Amino acid sequence: LPRAGRVEERGAGRVEERGAGRVEERGAGRVEERGAGRVEERGAGRVEERGAGRVEERGAGRVEERGTGRVEERGAGRVEERGAGRVEERGAGRVEERGAGRVEERGAGRVEERGAGRVEERGAGRVEERGAGRVEERGAGRVEERGAGRVEERGAGRVEERGAGRVEERGAGRVEERGAGRVNERGAGRVEERGAGRVNERGAGRVNERGAGRVNERGAGRVNERGAGRVNERGAGRVNERGAGRVEERGAGRVEERGAGRVEERGAGRVEERGAGRVKERGAGRVEERGAGRVEESGAGRVEERGAGRLEERGASRLEERGAGRVEERGAGRVEGRGAGRVEERGAGRVEERGACRVEERGAGRIEERGAGRVEERGAGRVEERGACRVEERGAGRIEERGAGRIEERGAGRVEERGAGRIEERGAGRIEERGACRVEERGAGRVEERGAGRIEERGAGRVEERGAGRVEERGACRVDERGAGRIEERGAGRIEERGAGRVEERGAGRVEERGAGRVEERGAGRIEERGAGRVEERGAGRVEERGAGRLEERGAGRIEERGAGRIEERGAGRVEERGAGRLEERGAGRVEERGAGRVEERGAGRVEERGAGRIEERGAGRTV
Repeated sequence: LPRAGRVEERGAGRVEERGAGRVEERGAGRVEERGAGRVEERGAGRVEERGAGRVEERGAGRVEERGTGRVEERGAGRVEERGAGRVEERGAGRVEERGAGRVEERGAGRVEERGAGRVEERGAGRVEERGAGRVEERGAGRVEERGAGRVEERGAGRVEERGAGRVEERGAGRVEERGAGRVNERGAGRVEERGAGRVNERGAGRVNERGAGRVNERGAGRVNERGAGRVNERGAGRVNERGAGRVEERGAGRVEERGAGRVEERGAGRVEERGAGRVKERGAGRVEERGAGRVEESGAGRVEERGAGRLEERGASRLEERGAGRVEERGAGRVEGRGAGRVEERGAGRVEERGACRVEERGAGRIEERGAGRVEERGAGRVEERGACRVEERGAGRIEERGAGRIEERGAGRVEERGAGRIEERGAGRIEERGACRVEERGAGRVEERGAGRIEERGAGRVEERGAGRVEERGACRVDERGAGRIEERGAGRIEERGAGRVEERGAGRVEERGAGRVEERGAGRIEERGAGRVEERGAGRVEERGAGRLEERGAGRIEERGAGRIEERGAGRVEERGAGRLEERGAGRVEERGAGRVEERGAGRVEERGAGRIEERGAGRTV
């Protein structure tokens, strides 16, 4: 062989090296390297790499990569990628992607996408989408959609929809719908519908219908019908009919009939008849007759007669007589007499007497006397006396005295005294005192004191003190203090302190402290600390720390640390570290490291390394 060449054969394998080239054969596989090129063949597969290019062939498939380009061929399919562009061909289909654009062709169909736009063509049909707009064409038909609007064209017909509106055109006909409104046009005819209203126009005639109303116009005539009412207008005449009523107008005359009533107006005269009543008006005079009553008005005087009663008014004087009663008014004075009662009014003063009752009013003052009772009112003040009871009111203040009891009210404040008890209320606050008991309420807060005990409540909080004991509750939190002991509960948590000891419970966790010792339990875990020692247990694991020593046990494993030394045991394996030395034992194998030296023993074999030297022993052989 040449000096630069090398051939190595191992079993079915062969490696041949010549200069910068190398050929490696293993079974059915072959790898050939020449300079920057490399060819790898495995069975029916082949990979060829040259510089930045790479060609991979597997069966009927082939992948070729050059720089940023890539071509993949599988059977009848082909995918080509160049930079940001991609072309995929499968049978009669083709997909091309460039940047944000995409073109897909399948048989006679084609889909093109650019940004937010999309064009799809299938045979004679075409669909174009741009943003919120869409145009679809099929044969002679076309549908265009933009936002809430839509236009559909088919032959000579056209339908346009915008929001709640719709316009349909077919030949000479047109139908327009907007919300609840609709307009239908056919030739010279037109029908407009809006809600409950409808307008029908044909030639010179027009019919307008709204709900129960209807207006029919023909030439100079007009008929308006609304429910049970009807208005007929012809030339200068007009007839209005509503239910049982009728109004007829002709020139300056007018006749109105409603049920049994009738009103006739001619020039300055008017006659009104209603049942048994009759009113006749001529100029400034008026006579009204109703059954047995009669009212006559003329100039400055008026006389009204009704049965046994009579009212006469002339200028500033007025006289009214009704049976045994009589009222006479002259200027600012008035005297009214009814049986045993009498009312006299003069200016701002008034005196009313009825049997044992007398009421006198002068200006802003008023005195009312009834039997043993008396009420006096002056301005904003009022004093009422009834037997042993007296009520005095002045402005916003009020004092009520009944026997030994007294109630005083001033503005929003109130004080009530009854015997040894007292209740004081000011705004939202209230203080109640009864003997040695005192209750004070302010807004949502409440303080109750009874002897040496005290209860204070504020909103959701409550504090109770009895002797040396104290209980405080705030929402879900409760603190109970008795002497040197204390219990605090918050939701699912609880803290109990007694002397130097403390127990804290939170859900499934528990922490107990006694002097220098501490035990913490959480679920299946437990941590115990005593002085410098610590033991932690979690499931099957345990960690014990004492001074500089540490022992960790996990299942079948064990780690012990003492000072600079460490022993780790896992199943049949053991690792011991002391200072710079290390000893590892695994089954029948053993590795010992000390400084720069290393001794490895495996079965009958032994390898010893010291510095740059190495001694290997295998069976009866030894290599140095």
